Amino acid sequence: MPLTTPSAGSFRMRSCWAAYDVNPGAKHCQCLLIDSYTDQSDISALLSASENYMLEKQEAGAVIEEVRDAVKDWRKTATELQISPRLLESYSARWDAL
Repeated sequence: MPLTTPSAGSFRMRSCWAAYDVNPGAKHCQCLLIDSYTDQSDISALLSASENYMLEKQEAGAVIEEVRDAVKDWRKTATELQISPRLLESYSARWDAL
């Protein structure tokens, strides 16, 4: 079922809303179009497409490292906030891979 309205953290791209946040539990149409060719959630694809975002590869790499640093303790923070272990596991594959 395609989304018909944008949510916070999204913008219109092609036929669905391109999200720029991580939501591994989404059950509806959600796409993350890195460039004109892929929607794969892959850091190397993102770096290759850095010019599409008006970033040099070095600058894009720095942004990615900044994000990695910001979320490195995600599990500890989520546990402190009493997020259920079941919900933590649904996010773990994506977040632990960062």
